Amino acid sequence: MLIHSEPRQPQAQRTVDKQLLKHSEEEIKAFKQLCRTVFACEADAQQALATFAQGLRATFVVQSTVHAIPRYAQRGRPGPGTPPDHVVYQLEGALAMQRALRQSLVDQHSCFILATNELDDTLLPP
Repeated sequence: MLIHSEPRQPQAQRTVDKQLLKHSEEEIKAFKQLCRTVFACEADAQQALATFAQGLRATFVVQSTVHAIPRYAQRGRPGPGTPPDHVVYQLEGALAMQRALRQSLVDQHSCFILATNELDDTLLPP
């Protein structure tokens, strides 16, 4: 028998909030690392973002863009009209928390299972 406990709700909320905070901090750190990564083409950046988004548990990607960054062979400011030697791509975006996930986890943590070996329903009043 699965029983929902109202007095257990505040403790379940604290537990879930602590777990989600830990997971979201890890995911944000990994997303910042992904945004610092330089890609050779735009398709590689999009593929890396899609792979990263599939592994998210506590957050999701709200917005993302791929920026082209020109690179020059020599150090210093390039002269006017100097074409770049090559172009690299980097991701930019934002993550957000999943509110529906939080509520479902709180509901799950505020329940408990009541088990017995007694099979006769007349001996076990509600």
